[in-house]
Amino acid sequence: MLRDPYLNATKTMELQNGSNDPASMLIMGSGLWYLRNPSSGGLAAWGATVHDIFEALKKNQGSPSTNLLTPWDRMDAGSGVRLPGILPSSSDRLEEEEDADEVMHVVEKRQTEKEWSGRVADTVIFLPVSQPVDNLLSPSRAETIVHTDVEAMNADLYARLNHPNPPPVIIPSVFNLVLVDGETADGLHFSEKIVMKQAELLLSWRCNDVMRHDGSEGICCRRYDWVRPVQGLLLVLLVIWAPVGSLIAPRLGKLTSSVSR
Repeated sequence: MLRDPYLNATKTMELQNGSNDPASMLIMGSGLWYLRNPSSGGLAAWGATVHDIFEALKKNQGSPSTNLLTPWDRMDAGSGVRLPGILPSSSDRLEEEEDADEVMHVVEKRQTEKEWSGRVADTVIFLPVSQPVDNLLSPSRAETIVHTDVEAMNADLYARLNHPNPPPVIIPSVFNLVLVDGETADGLHFSEKIVMKQAELLLSWRCNDVMRHDGSEGICCRRYDWVRPVQGLLLVLLVIWAPVGSLIAPRLGKLTSSVSR
């Protein structure tokens, strides 16, 4: 763990520029320190720093073919998402119509042979700026840390994911949804209970794609597969039966009445 609230330390630069031993998950976050200390350049300086980091990640990690606002989409086939890192990207020459087995082969090859050496990490997470609890902030903190600035920072992060050439990062917006006012004493730092829940969310996200091929179907660590042939056939029959049944029913009724006579 590296403490670098301004994300401008030499080690941070090295991490975002890639190494010979990519991390499984690189997690970064910043924001409140820029607000707390206006002399740092505040909101504008934070925005410039985030821009530089995202550009470095795009250069060294690659850019997905679409934004990662909904990273729960299937990423092994059919979604159009190529998450740079452990999952295949366009450089792997994998087309959308190729099956999931070929994609998983590339994933396993990277895992075992470190073919992806030189990339930043399997997955890059950029944390949203935490929402402070205003009434618990000290007077000096409340002077510079305000909700409107925090909201502007998070809006800026999400907007960057919608760019035509988005950065290869995932922003877990759910982090702010699990914050509880009663779990902080100073309005900024939350209890271990909250931090552990956030860590659990990240680890679960990271492990889901790995575990779903081995776990039982329907559990939280395995996504549902596409509709299977038998299910598809039943669905087609149900869809066809309604209009066909409405056409046949009147004729059957007439036939039955004529037979009874």
